[in-house]
This record gives sequence, structure tokens and C-alpha cells, in this order.
Amino acid sequence: MKKYFLLSLFACYLSLSAQAQKNLELVSPNGDIKVSVRLADKIYYDVSCNNEVLLKDNSLQLKLKNQTLGEQPKLAGQKRASIKEELTPIVPLKYSSVNNEYNQLLLNLKGNYSVEFRAFNDGIAYRFITRQKGDIEVFGEDFSLQFPADYLLHLQQPGGYKTAYEEPYTHVTSQSWQPSDKRSVLPILIDTRKSYKILISESDLSDYPCMFLQGTGKNGVTSTFPKVPLEFGDDGDRSLKILKEADYIAKTKGQRNFPWRYFVITKDDKQILENTMTYKLATKNQLQDVS
Repeated sequence: MKKYFLLSLFACYLSLSAQAQKNLELVSPNGDIKVSVRLADKIYYDVSCNNEVLLKDNSLQLKLKNQTLGEQPKLAGQKRASIKEELTPIVPLKYSSVNNEYNQLLLNLKGNYSVEFRAFNDGIAYRFITRQKGDIEVFGEDFSLQFPADYLLHLQQPGGYKTAYEEPYTHVTSQSWQPSDKRSVLPILIDTRKSYKILISESDLSDYPCMFLQGTGKNGVTSTFPKVPLEFGDDGDRSLKILKEADYIAKTKGQRNFPWRYFVITKDDKQILENTMTYKLATKNQLQDVS
């Protein structure tokens, strides 16, 4: 009996240990913002601020030609770090110096890839990192958000992927945004209609297309991307039309950092204008002499 009791206790310990590995949390330096990550059939994450859940059961995947990163993820290891540094922009668009403070969670997953999360005092961000041989073809990226309530979305919705970013903003509820409606460019602004607003955008795009968002019709949004153009034709003054597209959205190096997806979270509208998230997440200056 004692033997069976010990075996049961050991099995329970292994189960709890495995569960602890699959559920991870990352908190901002000031403790206000929290990201809760779950590894199941996909990589899921929730975002909360001061214990109020703002985004729930969101998921992320990166679809390559022969592999879907984030599908049935297996954790190989994790690393945490706390960073506090001062950045000095070469061209000070908003500030001559930028305070860059965040906590980091790097999830190394089986299949030669990682997902990195960062939690700032004014938001969160994540990106994929791949360690594949040679070049890879990216067929899609799944950026899926679920809203716990009917939020108000402020969008710029062009008729297609071709846009001059001059369309007037529209204002739609998250429940009413259907897959058949026009997609939106980034950034988009979300009014939770309670205490918080959330700005969604991206940073550090290199050899990769811009992300567009569209409604799911189920109180959520998902990503969509233009495919790589292969042939062009004339389309009036100073413009071209795409005659032929590839079946992938990017062909790029297999060892690389992918673009950041970020969320600025605030109670004060002026902080949206003051935020420097795009700069903080961009690749640092590579020029040695900027005199």
C-alpha cells in the first residue's frame, strides 16, 4: 500500500510539474500589466492590467512551408531577464533619450524556434525567433485576439492591401466587425469602454509585409497579409498593379527575428501620443558613424 501511495504521489508531482511548465506569467516592472501564457494545442495568452482581463484566449502561430510554429508547442526551456537601459535616438522625433525598461520571457520550443514576450509599464509585445537552415517561405501568420466584452474599435479600412493610409477612420464595435467587411491597417485603437484603451501595432519589419487585421464576426480579430508580388503592370500615374502573386507572404532567412506585435495599454489618452514602443522594439542602430 505504501508503495502504491508513493507512486501516486510521484505521478501527481509529475503532473503538477508539467502543468507548471505549460502555464507561465510575465509581469511589467511596476506590476500593473500581466501576460499569462498557456501551451496547449496552440500558444495562448491573456493580457490583464491591475487584475482586469483586457484580452483573453489570444493565440499566435507562424506557418512555414513544411511546419507550423506554435502548433502543439513543446517547451524545451525558458529564460527570463529584466532590462533597464536608456536609448539615444539618432533623430530625436519625440525625445532625445528613451527609457527602455521591461521584463522578458523567452520560450525556447522544440522545432528550432522561440517566442519572446516583453512586458513594459505601458504595454506588452511578442515576436517569433527562428533557427532554421537556409531560406524559408512563410505562408501565413496567425495573430488572433478575443475580446471579453463588446469593445469600440477605431480603424482605417482601405478597400484592399493597396493603400496610401489616407482613408478616414471608421468606428465599429468588435461584435459587429464581420469577415466580409473591409480589413484595417495598423495601428488600431481599442476602447474597452471601461478604464482602458489599447493601441495595437508592429515594429522591426524587415524583409516582411505589413500586417492587416480583420474581424472574425465572433467578437475577435485575426491577421491577414498580402502575398509576395511576382509580376507588375502599369496602373495609372505613379502606380503599379500586381499581375501575379506567390503563394507565400515572405521568403526570408531561416535564422532571424520576426516583427514585434505590440499592445500599448493606458488609462490616459495622452500616453498614446507619448509612447515610444515602436522605437524601443526596433533593431538598434547599425551605423558606426552618424556624424
